[in-house]
Amino acid sequence: MSSSKGAIFVSFPAAGPERGRVSVPVTFDSFLHNQQMRKKLLRAYCHQRSKFNRLLRPSHFSRLRVSERLRLVYCSVPDVGPADWEPMLKALSELPEPVENVVNESAPLPAPDQNLGHYDMGTVGAILASYTKILFIRHPLQRLLSAYRHQRQGAETFEGFVHHALGQTSLPAAHWEPLVKLCQPCLIRYDYIVAHELLNQEVRHLLRRMGVLAGGEIPKLQEPEKRLISQGYTRQLPAHCAAKLFRFYRGDFAAFNFTKPLALS
Repeated sequence: MSSSKGAIFVSFPAAGPERGRVSVPVTFDSFLHNQQMRKKLLRAYCHQRSKFNRLLRPSHFSRLRVSERLRLVYCSVPDVGPADWEPMLKALSELPEPVENVVNESAPLPAPDQNLGHYDMGTVGAILASYTKILFIRHPLQRLLSAYRHQRQGAETFEGFVHHALGQTSLPAAHWEPLVKLCQPCLIRYDYIVAHELLNQEVRHLLRRMGVLAGGEIPKLQEPEKRLISQGYTRQLPAHCAAKLFRFYRGDFAAFNFTKPLALS
């Protein structure tokens, strides 16, 4: 923490589910271990919230996208990872189907990727029971910084942007709502939880485990953004504003083990 003219400011530390160990290559074994740890932590968070409503409603599907061809469901949230992931999925979906997989040539082709809410509730249940479900996660403060840098930098200060975002007046909800609200991980049992900082490595392990292009080359994703927290946007954020952000995102901090400012712990 530092102070200036009587105000208290907070500089946020680097953050992520692996607590900064992003320079270490992710082996397949470490990928599986990370998945177990993330899901265990998420289950513990959800268990604490088991008294809340656990009925899945169509309103919970707004961020869920379905690829029938690849038989997967993922939560699409801006500034988290799917913007890089979706072009790769499109390329994979357009590859010819292996001859051995073509059972009935007269059967209808899989539909283009679309929202889960497009389907009736019976089909939704079948999809969630049988498709691979993927959740992308990113530190909430880095999500805000990414949205600010791409959309509002130069138009207002980061502090003003944060006030507007928390007041729900500047951006669509998907840019600032907590992931636990947008993606409903306590209602939808995700098979994989992919960290934005490890996006390229983890997606490659994930697709190979799913059997996508087994033995072949998986298209390379664009490298994820560098950690924006280190660029100084948050260094002049007043402590009361930082505390409000922490309260707003406390579910994400708890569910995904993101680091939080020690002064607010």
